[in-house]
Amino acid sequence: MIKKATLLFTLFLSSVGYAQNPTLLPFSENINEIVYYSADFINANLAEESAELKGNVKIIFNNYEVTAKNAVIFKKESKVILTGGVRIENQDSFIQAEEAELNYRTQKGVIRNVRITSGQLLLEAESIDKINDSTFIAENAQFTTCTTCPPAWRVKGQKIETNIEKYIEIRGGRLQILNQTVLPLPPLVLPINTRRKTGFIPPSFGNSTGNTGTEFAQPYFWAIDPHRDLTVTPMAYTEGFFEEFNGAKLHLQYRQWLSNKSWLNLNTAFMYDASYLDLNDELISTSRWFVNYSNFFELPGGIIQKSNLTLVREREYLNDFINEVDGRAEPALRNSFSLTSFKKNRYTSVEIVHHTNLLVEDPFDTNNSSIQKLPDIRYSISETPFWKNNLLFNADVQYTNFFRNGRGFDDIIDNPGDPFAPKLALNTGGDGVFDPDQDLIRSGHRLRLNAAVSAPFKIGQIFDVMPKISYRDAYYNFNIAESSIDQSATSDFSNFAYSRYFEASASMRTEFAKVFNQKYKHKIIPELIFKLGSNVDQSNNVFFDSQGNLPYHRQYQPITDSDFFAFRHGVQFDYHDRFFRAEVAEFRLTNLVIQKKKQDNITYYDQPLYFNLIQSYDFRNARLSDTPDPWSNLDGILKLRTGFYTNLTQASYFYQADQTNISTRNRFTFRPGKFVSIGYTDFVTVDEQGKPTDNRTQNVDFGLGWEFPIFKFSGQISYSLLNSEHLGWETHFLYTPRGNCWGLKLDFFEIAQSLNRELGFNASFFFNFGPDNSLKKTILNI
Repeated sequence: MIKKATLLFTLFLSSVGYAQNPTLLPFSENINEIVYYSADFINANLAEESAELKGNVKIIFNNYEVTAKNAVIFKKESKVILTGGVRIENQDSFIQAEEAELNYRTQKGVIRNVRITSGQLLLEAESIDKINDSTFIAENAQFTTCTTCPPAWRVKGQKIETNIEKYIEIRGGRLQILNQTVLPLPPLVLPINTRRKTGFIPPSFGNSTGNTGTEFAQPYFWAIDPHRDLTVTPMAYTEGFFEEFNGAKLHLQYRQWLSNKSWLNLNTAFMYDASYLDLNDELISTSRWFVNYSNFFELPGGIIQKSNLTLVREREYLNDFINEVDGRAEPALRNSFSLTSFKKNRYTSVEIVHHTNLLVEDPFDTNNSSIQKLPDIRYSISETPFWKNNLLFNADVQYTNFFRNGRGFDDIIDNPGDPFAPKLALNTGGDGVFDPDQDLIRSGHRLRLNAAVSAPFKIGQIFDVMPKISYRDAYYNFNIAESSIDQSATSDFSNFAYSRYFEASASMRTEFAKVFNQKYKHKIIPELIFKLGSNVDQSNNVFFDSQGNLPYHRQYQPITDSDFFAFRHGVQFDYHDRFFRAEVAEFRLTNLVIQKKKQDNITYYDQPLYFNLIQSYDFRNARLSDTPDPWSNLDGILKLRTGFYTNLTQASYFYQADQTNISTRNRFTFRPGKFVSIGYTDFVTVDEQGKPTDNRTQNVDFGLGWEFPIFKFSGQISYSLLNSEHLGWETHFLYTPRGNCWGLKLDFFEIAQSLNRELGFNASFFFNFGPDNSLKKTILNI
């Protein structure tokens, strides 16, 4: 018998002695056979190849550290028997028990009067079979994720199987709240420890913004395999709490990763709605559905294929279920399918774009007014050096077919209800005759060709100069039948049109910089740009008539009704159809601060301040226009960020209209999770003649977020200063009591719905386990 000894287990089989300097070394190349131990008293039996340990026993094997009052180790069976105050610990779990019998080679064993903790998981039972490192099977056991005593909730089960890294399976279970049974449970498989596992996701209920009433949802998550999953969510809608049945819905979401970067997502729902309001505000029963499909595929040859397709049976679905389908408050629902390729300096893309018009009164209306791109093809060459690398060349070719189900033009007529009101643009109705004097061309083919050559150089070490010449061709073929053209019109029109444009420009910039305290670098970058361009040739066609002497900087101003109906504006398909003759000088001033920071011996750079100003002067407009407007709006942007305060401000000053449009957002962060924000917007649309319109927005919004030990709150409200009314608000509450094992989440919101206001809420009660809905990205390759 040896007192106060520390030995390597297999060494004592050949000799027994006191380890003067107990260096722990493995005796076998098999890591599962390595055992280290120490105890107050050790009694070795050489014949049976066993050792009895008593007092302060400590055993280490295969990443496990075991302590107990007493232990017996059997080498032949690779077995250890532990009694009294047993503690078994590794990186994934911590086990407390009265007795344990383990095979230190296979990790199997039986543990009695046991308590297992792993993260938040707590499992207790009279006896548990240990299957491997992380899998346990227990009879008449109970588990919880509460760290409080008594636990706020727990589940008792006749049989509980758990893989502490993945899931917990319960059979014959019952839910207890504060040790009182409240609900028998069906056989369940619950995901734990943020690993994907098939099982139920905590239910939720809420009130949608439509007329469907209270929504009850119980999602079920199916982890098909490591790279695919399906979430099935049955939903029921009632008036109040099950007072009257309003409808039912089945929501499905399927996701799949095909490689590290390639994925697809299918999201759809089909609903029976017994409470749908038609245009006459009458309740009817109808079916409603939506389908959304998106993907990103990395194909051979460096080709990228992307899709984003959304179909709805009726447009009101977007307003009633704002959390299911994107697109609410947009003018159109955009669907796209594209193939793109980028090789060295060559970019190629083919895209099909389909729009669903959302600016219609009848949600079941046809889609004949929308303009589609079928297809849009582009080929670009980025700046490429040539002629001994002294020159740079770039080019762009783009073909677009603007297609429409209805006729290829809008018939412009007077408003029959008010002759002084803006005219109406009709794609159906009217006289059906194309009048070039006022009607708008909406469909046709366009081919754009652009090329540019530049020659950058330096003047000393002070100025960077970039002279550039560019040339643009555009060809059009319109979809207007000859038989529908009004032959008495005075404006020139042909189904074929072209325009050729040439521009020369030169930019010069310099930089002033200074370093402060070896941490801050301040830069001031002024830049001056000159542009001189004109149409080389252009067909006589009403499509280009007439931009007159509008200033060059107006070409990208927002379009208003007065632009369409007060004079010919020059925008038919989009802004690329504008060919403004340029005699312009533009000045830009950039002011920024770069901060050098260091964290964990890693140096990085931050930009706490950025400020930029831009303004231009149109010499041609000043020389030729009867109503000169040579100065562009003065545009400025400010970005400021400190540890406590962030600001983003954008402003434009229109000197002729004496109007400043400004948008600013400010956020004060006191500590993580605690902030106050305020935003302000004042915007007036200025038409192409430089005059302010009646279209004005003046809003202010406030936001707040605050975290407490068991409670989190955030919210935002928007308020109109013009109408003296709030535009909408939202609040979010999260309650997680001590123990961090369950929580309650409440979301309330109010949104503007035409002239009405819609109040909605969502609520969900959750435990601290649930599937991490992320997919493994390294399973398959195309």
